[in-house]
Amino acid sequence: MINPVSRGRDTDYTRLSELAETLDVLTFAYYYSGNTRYSDKGLEHLRAWFVNPETRVNPNINYGQGAPGLTDGRPAGIIEWKRISSVVTALQIFDKGGALPVEIKAGTRAWMERYLDWLTTSPLGKEADALPQNHSSWYDYQVVGLMIHLGRLDEAKVRVEKAKTSRIAAQITPDGRQPRETGRTKSLHYSTMNLWALTNLTFMGRRLGADLWEFETPDGRSLRQAYQFLAPYASGEREWTYQQITPGGAQAVIESDLKPLFSKASTLLKRDLVEVPVDGSLQLSPLDALKYPPLERLTTFKP
Repeated sequence: MINPVSRGRDTDYTRLSELAETLDVLTFAYYYSGNTRYSDKGLEHLRAWFVNPETRVNPNINYGQGAPGLTDGRPAGIIEWKRISSVVTALQIFDKGGALPVEIKAGTRAWMERYLDWLTTSPLGKEADALPQNHSSWYDYQVVGLMIHLGRLDEAKVRVEKAKTSRIAAQITPDGRQPRETGRTKSLHYSTMNLWALTNLTFMGRRLGADLWEFETPDGRSLRQAYQFLAPYASGEREWTYQQITPGGAQAVIESDLKPLFSKASTLLKRDLVEVPVDGSLQLSPLDALKYPPLERLTTFKP
């Protein structure tokens, strides 16, 4: 249950969310149009957030999800920065198009090196790495993504390989359930959210020569089994009976989160995830429909 004040207009969470959404739109507007007005505007945000000494954010999350009177910051606060992937994507696409100035490329790299160091060496970062549910999966998502972006590929591969036991074997039961997520008040939301983090980790790992999709423990714990567990709920064959306290209950989450998960993940991994595919392409946002075209269109899709 979230304190609504923590999502108000004057919070870092809201500002960060708006940055990620703005960068996503500007980045892909530039990618599809080639118009530098979009990259120029994106660069303004990158310069303000990560380069300009007077305005840039500190490269740590020491005060993430702080609770007044209890603690200044918690390891769970690191998940707030999972959308740093939008920053990395913007940098890569602007750079590929020749639209990334040297000073912004160097400045953002220096910031990310310091942030990655904080993630992997600070007490809060180490605690987040050791958490037993989706927080540690999204921690890996950030760490591996930053390592790849910064050229630290060997370290990234080691962390992906470790995720076979530290994430998949530890978080998924032989029947495919994620008990650390189904036991929460927003059980379907977090089950979907955690699986999306692990799917992205799988995607990144493949370019490193580490394939999480093919991993399976002797008793059957695997990503494939996690998708098999959720498929009947996405297709409507079963009713979700775990707690989901958000408006509209589980059915709303099936439409907004679960069905899109199956569509995006099949595109990302270039395969049907279960024997009977779940079509969630109609539930995708317009931008996600561009980023993750349905699997059957991949061979003909032209940007």
